[in-house]
Amino acid sequence: PGWENNQFCEAVKSLHPGILRYPGGSNSFYWDWKKGRTKNFGELSQNIIKINPDYTSEYLETNAQTGKDSFWKQIKRYNRKNYTSNTISQFSQGAQHTQSKVIFVLNIISSTLNDQLKMLEEAKLYGLEIDRIEIGNEINHKHKLLQEIYPNIKTYADTCEVWINRIRESFPNVKIGVVGGSKGIFKNWNQVLTNRLSTYQNIGFVLHYYPIFSETVDLNNALEYQQFIATTATDLEKKLQNWAWHQTQSFPTWVTEYNIIEKGNKTLHNTWAHGLFTAMQVHQLIQKTNAEVFTFHSIGFDKFTPFSAIDLTSKKNTKYEKTASGLSTSLWNKLTQNATSMQSIQLNNPSWSLSHSSSFNPIFAYKVTGEKQKLFICNTSETAYRITLIDVGINGGEIEQYSGSLTHDVRGELNQGDDWKVTKKAVKNTIEIPPYSITLIEE
Repeated sequence: PGWENNQFCEAVKSLHPGILRYPGGSNSFYWDWKKGRTKNFGELSQNIIKINPDYTSEYLETNAQTGKDSFWKQIKRYNRKNYTSNTISQFSQGAQHTQSKVIFVLNIISSTLNDQLKMLEEAKLYGLEIDRIEIGNEINHKHKLLQEIYPNIKTYADTCEVWINRIRESFPNVKIGVVGGSKGIFKNWNQVLTNRLSTYQNIGFVLHYYPIFSETVDLNNALEYQQFIATTATDLEKKLQNWAWHQTQSFPTWVTEYNIIEKGNKTLHNTWAHGLFTAMQVHQLIQKTNAEVFTFHSIGFDKFTPFSAIDLTSKKNTKYEKTASGLSTSLWNKLTQNATSMQSIQLNNPSWSLSHSSSFNPIFAYKVTGEKQKLFICNTSETAYRITLIDVGINGGEIEQYSGSLTHDVRGELNQGDDWKVTKKAVKNTIEIPPYSITLIEE
């Protein structure tokens, strides 16, 4: 649906997003902002044939049908005959309706600096604040076209410096995110980029994080479930080490995509365990990086439910309902909305012993201050707890709490029963934190 669809707009607004990302991730490689869609084979050919003379319209279309590289898969996916346009004018309606700021992801693949500056000027005319931009998306990933344009970190760093300097002539206060991560053939990526940008102000390093699950996880097996949840810490630690993320420690981290990738049978996607997992992902990223921005991937797609915060696939009464990850995302967003400070709260609960050398805390909590105090508690364990609110500095307030079976297929607040419980009421003194639950209290 487009932003003119009021049901869709209201569904997005119910996520309480602080930031929306335009036009998205990999679609930005091929984005035509004037038409509000990705470029077709002919249009793309005109922009990239100078890079490789093989890239005629016919060559692109033929290889898109059978090619295995990400490039071919993407242009096949993005050349759908039926699409919903998302021009700056249309997008501005959504951003303003949801009261969201914007991260603009610039097309440094099939567009030009001057053209992207015109896009930013157009956005400003429609009342959008030019607050944050990203210089490209996942440029350091294995990808045929990207590696032809950016074969090494120097070419990307050169582009970043030229674009940053020119953009700040027009938008001096804009915050700019650059692609981070020393991955694959780009072993010195962070080292070069941090050195080149060390004198620049308001620069962030963009991190995308998708732990991959190739084997089926039995959510009814206690140990398998615990190992699944603990992956948010163990896998992230390995990834950050492999990506040399410590080299970015003098810069903030922008987490502009996160979720899971499940190969084979999709037994995890949209279960309540998936929602608990993505809530724990945010916690671990806060603890292990200088994260200051989070945008979940993605709002929704009519053929890609596992990555959606909102169900857009159903034609029944569940359309526009929040998915499991959508619920956890909306609660995180409500927690941080208008917050001026946030602190981690340690609760008196036992950790899981996953091996002789490692343990994992299945519960985390945060308190924020701002217009009001709020408390967020995520309990991924099988144990219920009672908490005295005054012990964590909260006098009481309105509670919003979701708990249920790990295998429950979440569709917002629908289908409540033994497997799925939603609590909304005023509380004071003590509260119960059920097993497998996320709780938000606003004073």
